[in-house]
Amino acid sequence: MERNSEGKLSDRELVTLALSGEPQAYSALTERYRGGVTAYISELFAGMPESGNEMAEEPEDICQETFQRAFSKLKEYNPAYGFSTWIYTIARNIVIDYSRKRQSTIAAGIVAAAKGEKQNAEIEAGQDSPEEKMISAQEYSLLIRHIDNLPETYREIAVMRFINEYAYQEIAQKLNLPLNSIKTRVRRAKILLSKLIEQ
Repeated sequence: MERNSEGKLSDRELVTLALSGEPQAYSALTERYRGGVTAYISELFAGMPESGNEMAEEPEDICQETFQRAFSKLKEYNPAYGFSTWIYTIARNIVIDYSRKRQSTIAAGIVAAAKGEKQNAEIEAGQDSPEEKMISAQEYSLLIRHIDNLPETYREIAVMRFINEYAYQEIAQKLNLPLNSIKTRVRRAKILLSKLIEQ
């Protein structure tokens, strides 16, 4: 039986046991990689703009989701590759999914306005509303193209706010502009985008 330098069961052996229905093998794999995966997820969030900061409290939940997804697809694992590489890749993909969902949620506020749907105060304030619906990939792509057609004054701010999800204060610092000016330009950019989408 294959053992590591500490005399413990190898990842490959634990995977084999797990597939044979041994619950302790799942626990051993989780215990072995939980700390590293959680830290890795936190690092990924830290490298993102505001969306990462907002989700920084969720690495443990996403870590749990990572192992759930990995174990549900364990039969697809290729032992020719390291289990660590596989589990970290799954974690990265889940983090990317979360980031895209949050970006779509902010963009949904603009698309909803163009469709004549009611916007509440939370959306106007730049926050996400529980009632907001995710926009489709096609709508999101269309939004990006419309941002490219904005006047230069609003284009960069629109990208920073609606695509990269920077906070108003962060945009103000990066562009060296007053906070109120940023809020005004974001509001006008949203109006212009709504008109472009309506056309």
